[in-house]
Amino acid sequence: MTADILELPVKIPSVGEAAAFGAALQSLWMMNSLSEGSTSLEEITREHVCLKPRDYHPMEANIPVYRKGFSIYNSYVKSLSPLYI
Repeated sequence: MTADILELPVKIPSVGEAAAFGAALQSLWMMNSLSEGSTSLEEITREHVCLKPRDYHPMEANIPVYRKGFSIYNSYVKSLSPLYI
């Protein structure tokens, strides 16, 4: 579904709590930056992130459905925005 919505291939991390793991990696990056100098986030992810072997690709038949839904969503946002600005 995510691949269909984004219209891009998706790789899935092998860890169960990817959001918490991402936060931990950002913390490690910041700690390394403060103590060791410049360590790139790319280096840290290359060292610590494992991905599942399968890539998920968009299903072409689903793309128009999600584009239409996004268009409807955008029309609601446009209509309701004046109420919140």
